[in-house]
Amino acid sequence: MKLNNCFCTNSICTPSRAAILTGQYSHKNGVYTLNDALDGSRDNVAKQRKKAGYQTEIVGKWHLKNNPTGLDYWNILPGQGVYYDPEFITEEGKKTHKRYCTDLIADFSLEWLKKRDKSKPFFLMCHHKAPHRPWDPAPKYAHLFDDQTIPEPDNLFDHYEGKAQKCSERTDESR
Repeated sequence: MKLNNCFCTNSICTPSRAAILTGQYSHKNGVYTLNDALDGSRDNVAKQRKKAGYQTEIVGKWHLKNNPTGLDYWNILPGQGVYYDPEFITEEGKKTHKRYCTDLIADFSLEWLKKRDKSKPFFLMCHHKAPHRPWDPAPKYAHLFDDQTIPEPDNLFDHYEGKAQKCSERTDESR
């Protein structure tokens, strides 16, 4: 499936993930912050795909407090997860893996794709940690640019003096 007109309904990862899964805004699914749990009894896209005969899996970032529901298989990071030698949680329990998180998530996803029943459709959610702080690189890339100077853009410290800005000032009357 290719989504040509898809938007993020919440810029915070946990509420955004809950919105994607449930198809509901935060005020409907109850997930507003990084600390909120997704109610596992709620309907979600994985449950709907499974009901339609799909094989379902999620690998990687979950961060919705409760274990995933509506999936045939899940292999998730606890909480925010870590980049180096992360622990993953499956229905069988917790296990630490000795490698870089992005590589592990990709490999776990590919392994599942190889062993799934090829006669059935599938629904795979591959959620990487990489867009999350502290943005630690894989060891193979840690020194990639050590011998280079990367120039700062001219506007890095721009305070926008003398440039038109559209903003509304709040006055005492508007409070």
